[in-house]
Amino acid sequence: MLAQISFVKKEFKSRLLVKTTKGMHTLPIEDVAFIYIKNQIVFIKTTSDQRFTLEKTLDELEKQLDPSKFFRLNRQFMASIKYYK
Repeated sequence: MLAQISFVKKEFKSRLLVKTTKGMHTLPIEDVAFIYIKNQIVFIKTTSDQRFTLEKTLDELEKQLDPSKFFRLNRQFMASIKYYK
């Protein structure tokens, strides 16, 4: 019976679609330092100190980002493990 169970490896996002002054832009996950909410808007701060807005909730992002790379600090903040090592 166990042989019939197939294990599905969950695919996590490798890029995020963010808003810029020139339109939409794809941002590699490796460039994300942390993600936070301020005044009900989700922001991404990059490792190069840029800030972008994102049209997703932290709950959605928590499910879409690899937990070995990101962790949720509280209701308003997620961080990259690589950035904070």
